[in-house]
Order: sequence, then structure tokens, then C-alpha cells
Amino acid sequence: MGFQHELLHLVTARGGTTLAALHDVNLALAYCDRVAVLQAGKLVAHGSATSVLVPALVDEVLGVESVALDDPRGGHTLSFRRHTHL
Repeated sequence: MGFQHELLHLVTARGGTTLAALHDVNLALAYCDRVAVLQAGKLVAHGSATSVLVPALVDEVLGVESVALDDPRGGHTLSFRRHTHL
């Protein structure tokens, strides 16, 4: 996972706009200002990462139970407990 953080840090540090497809919610929270969430090819939410990537939406789209945690290094993360349905 260190490679993912290193690459995203390099890309975001350059400034400008970058479009990325991420499947890791915590990477999106750490590196993205704005996100769009797709489910079965349809847009279900978009906006700032911290307002969109909340437990209720993540639980619905990914079929997990999650809880929002403050990252001691700054920012937010989501912790996933278990699969509920898929």
C-alpha cells in the first residue's frame, strides 16, 4: 500500500486537476478534494470527499458496515467492520 500513497502524493503535489478511478475509500479521503461514487455504472453521489464518503453511503454502495474515524495524522478514515450483503 505504500506505493499507492507515494504515487498519489506525487500526483496531487504537482497541482492541477487529476482524474483517478480509486476503489479504496480511504485513499480517496486522503487525496481527493471531490469524488463521484458509481454503483452499477450509475452516479449515486458526488461532491467533496468528506461530505460524500460517509458511512451510510459507503455501507449502501459497498455492502459493508463502516464507522468514521479521525486519522491521528490529520483527515478522516473509514473503518470497515464486516460484509453485510453483496
